[in-house]
Amino acid sequence: MMLHRRVLAAVAFTVIALSPAFAERLELTVAHAQQAFDPQTTQPIISITLDEESRQAFADFTAASVGKIADFYVGDEIMVSPTINEPITGGELQISGSFTAEEATELGVNLTRGDVPISVELRD
Repeated sequence: MMLHRRVLAAVAFTVIALSPAFAERLELTVAHAQQAFDPQTTQPIISITLDEESRQAFADFTAASVGKIADFYVGDEIMVSPTINEPITGGELQISGSFTAEEATELGVNLTRGDVPISVELRD
């Protein structure tokens, strides 16, 4: 059940930008996602490449949100809530958590297929 929720949450990482102030959730479209390993911790992670439109929307979002906390959703579940330290312009993201290699692989496949949405929203 937890893996299913995590997978749904990961595919839901769609970031919806409804206004220039980014008051709403920004839905992102994943071009490719795959399981990888964090080089520092050796823990499984999901490496994500956004499509061109989402890359630009995410770059704009992060440029306008430096110093703010953003909640990253996969499906309806918050996966991580980092502070945005600088604009992220390359369209490359990583999601880390307590994934097994199998869970990270499955999530990467589901994100690439578009089975799970991924999104980001500024915290109030």
